[in-house]
Amino acid sequence: MSNDFWFKFNFKDWANDVKPLSLSARGLLIELIIYMRRPENSGEMPNDPILISRLTGELTETVIRNLSEIEKFAILSFEKNAAGESVIISRKIVKEFSISLKNRENAKKGGNPLLKKNENRLSDSDNRTDNRVSYSYSNSNSNSLKEKKGVEWEKKEKAKKPKKSDLILDHCPDHLRKGLELWLPYKAEKGQRYTQRGLETAFSLWAKDYPTEEKFVAAVRFSMSQNWSGIFPQKIQTNQTTNSNGQIPRDQRDDALANWSL
Repeated sequence: MSNDFWFKFNFKDWANDVKPLSLSARGLLIELIIYMRRPENSGEMPNDPILISRLTGELTETVIRNLSEIEKFAILSFEKNAAGESVIISRKIVKEFSISLKNRENAKKGGNPLLKKNENRLSDSDNRTDNRVSYSYSNSNSNSLKEKKGVEWEKKEKAKKPKKSDLILDHCPDHLRKGLELWLPYKAEKGQRYTQRGLETAFSLWAKDYPTEEKFVAAVRFSMSQNWSGIFPQKIQTNQTTNSNGQIPRDQRDDALANWSL
């Protein structure tokens, strides 16, 4: 393959490695590296001066002298292989070829096995949590978006719903309870809530103004139909500012109570 006939050349490493070598030995070294870089050699070649002299076109005596110089400074390894043959080995090239071979095998199987193992682990966990997960990328995304929007919609709807009243009605007169079942949710929808003390004060006033259940319920329904904030009877006299005892009229009193409860 074309990628096997070129290699990276680090000038700094080369300068450090070949500094003690003569120019002739440096030339032989680069020739050996190029030969060992071939795929069929994979970082190894026979330690045969005659063969090397044929490959390089150099005299055998010069090759032997340069090889001894390269071996002296341990730039390449001179040793015997499993068959007992004398060989020259570049540890760096052997390592690079081993990595390249693994990468090619992994590529044939679909990629790095460690990454695929993590992907399979994630997909298995997804399938365990929800067997209905779609294998389509677009479908899974659309489903997740719908679910997310659904949760957000539920939160907004819950926020819109009026909260249940936590007011205590123990001291409420019995004939006012039916009207309050209509009035308190109405006030909650308007966002106008009573305080406990304000409501208890209103009990005594409403009990005096509306002595029967029918009158109080009628006043509540009429006030709700007018979208009022307070409870007023259908006929209201507003021509007096105070009564004979100097007290505030009922309509003004209800207005004050309604504003107080906001």
